[in-house]
Amino acid sequence: MRRFLRHWYDAWGSLVPRELEVLLSSDISGDGTTHPNRVFIFAGAFASEAEMFAYCFTPVTPNGPEQLNLDLPEASVSTQMIDAAFSDQVLSRLSEYFGRKERRRIMAKLAPEDAVVLIPTRAFDGMAFRIHDTPRLHLVGHEDSLAMAAMEGTR
Repeated sequence: MRRFLRHWYDAWGSLVPRELEVLLSSDISGDGTTHPNRVFIFAGAFASEAEMFAYCFTPVTPNGPEQLNLDLPEASVSTQMIDAAFSDQVLSRLSEYFGRKERRRIMAKLAPEDAVVLIPTRAFDGMAFRIHDTPRLHLVGHEDSLAMAAMEGTR
């Protein structure tokens, strides 16, 4: 479907809304220093909260990277700075980062997934990155977070 839409967009450019260009993008890149309040949002389906946490936070070998980092080879993600929520905890976790409008928009994009992983720009430690879907997570997009702005103001 994406391939068809991209072809249609390339052929008819001005007839397709600008927002569709973002939907057609399969990855996002940045330099790790711009947009300090931006949070990248991933959705995924996991059998349990423990499985989700293992994917995001548990090294696959002693002193090795987490599976999330292995699946994002063009982004060194400091997993100490990411956040994740499963099932009925998703909405309350999103409430910690985003306003009502943003939460509604995000929740509409998450269905039918039952987990959310939030990666703030600061998790890239100022380094260039390229993120995309992984075998377990779908890149939903990004939103600016008031919580990240507040954290930056206290430094």
